[in-house]
Amino acid sequence: MIIASIDLGSNSLSILIAKIDNHRIIPIFEKIYLIRLAQGIKENSLLHEDAKKRCLNVFKKIETLITKYNPDHILAVGTAALRNAIDGEIFSKSILKNFNIPIKIISGQNEANLTYLATINEFKKYNKNICMIDIGGASTEIVVGNSNSIFSKISLDIGTVNLTEEFINNDPPTKNELDQMEIKIKKILTKKIHFPFNKENIHLGIGVAGTLTTLKSIDLNIQKYDSKIIHGSKLNIKNLTKIKKKLCKMKIKDRIKLNGIDEKRADIIPTGSIILKLLMKELNLKSIYINDRGLRWGLIYNHIKTIN
Repeated sequence: MIIASIDLGSNSLSILIAKIDNHRIIPIFEKIYLIRLAQGIKENSLLHEDAKKRCLNVFKKIETLITKYNPDHILAVGTAALRNAIDGEIFSKSILKNFNIPIKIISGQNEANLTYLATINEFKKYNKNICMIDIGGASTEIVVGNSNSIFSKISLDIGTVNLTEEFINNDPPTKNELDQMEIKIKKILTKKIHFPFNKENIHLGIGVAGTLTTLKSIDLNIQKYDSKIIHGSKLNIKNLTKIKKKLCKMKIKDRIKLNGIDEKRADIIPTGSIILKLLMKELNLKSIYINDRGLRWGLIYNHIKTIN
């Protein structure tokens, strides 16, 4: 059985086409396209015309891939950008009409569940209480649990795209812009992060998605992204702090020159580093493992679970 899994996120559109063999996921094709669908949503709660065009152009490529690999099932979801936009449902219907790909807009809680499912399957060897952090373009999901159950789920309306658009107007960002952003994040974390247990019971942090993989790539000074190196690696807060300070002082054109940064992430990666550092401090995490197999993998793991 071949399955195509599509994650239409706020900053990226990712696809995984995989063969299922004895409950194992064997990737055939996998790619992440940076489309920034959340561009400008804060202004009027509508999807930006440029963002929609970028998205539809990538779906033309995905349509070709679907024709080539002819999957038995297509699993496709939309997250925060489509959730938050007034015209999110209308846009998802236009994708169905043009490409015959049905996009299901899922809640932040469901997004967290599916990403966590991928995480526990990919990190089975760590039989501990874990805290999963998924920093997206328009939201951040936090899940605490173990391989058997979820203890707590939190979805926060903070992401790399929406916070950058709200606070950063200069290149490089000013100290005041960064301070104001940190104040907002801290307020949200103080208000929203409450667990029915002691934080000391969190034994392991695992971070998902492009912000985390990019920061680790910078940490390792990797010129070309390599999932085999990044997936399962670890980033400590000391190195993260150095990277954050460096990124926040640099202009976008200089960040692009750094190994490990895609130029389409160069303007938002300082924001991602700030969110991650504040979360790690709040959760008492001295280091965090990197998972580059997030929601798109969770969709397939969930499908396998369902048919079983």
